Amino acid sequence: MRKPLALVPLVLAVVLWGVLERNGTADRAPYPARGSSAWARAATDACTAMQDQMSRQGPEFFEPVNNNGPLPKVAAARRTWLEIHQDGLRQLRDAIPATTGAQRHAMNVYEKMLAAIRGVIPPAARNDRDAYNRANIRMVLSIVATRKAFDSLGAGHICDFGI
Repeated sequence: MRKPLALVPLVLAVVLWGVLERNGTADRAPYPARGSSAWARAATDACTAMQDQMSRQGPEFFEPVNNNGPLPKVAAARRTWLEIHQDGLRQLRDAIPATTGAQRHAMNVYEKMLAAIRGVIPPAARNDRDAYNRANIRMVLSIVATRKAFDSLGAGHICDFGI
């Protein structure tokens, strides 16, 4: 009896994803910049673009990462994720300079996150589970720091997904 109920959240998530993706990109309306600065709006736009790119990868993109899959497949997914984040960083830099200390700090933390993502790829590619796990912990901590830095500046909640 409990197995059908366990599928309810999954079904709801799939239905919601389908509604959001109906036109090919996620609906940007629920994720406005919470801060009033042009930088917060530009960061939100970059995060939205990253989320759109990630969602276009399809559910199979996240499967090896989410299900502790074979490390070479995780490495391939992380390479794609790194490329998407590098594009997002370029988009943000091209849109507006980081003029305040907090904005420069957020960009620095973001660059450290990219380095941490780069750091998980080699051990995953060579199928070294121990080294991958250590690098993955550093990456997760850097993602949390990046989310916190962007959130403190008022970037839209979509950065929780894009970053």
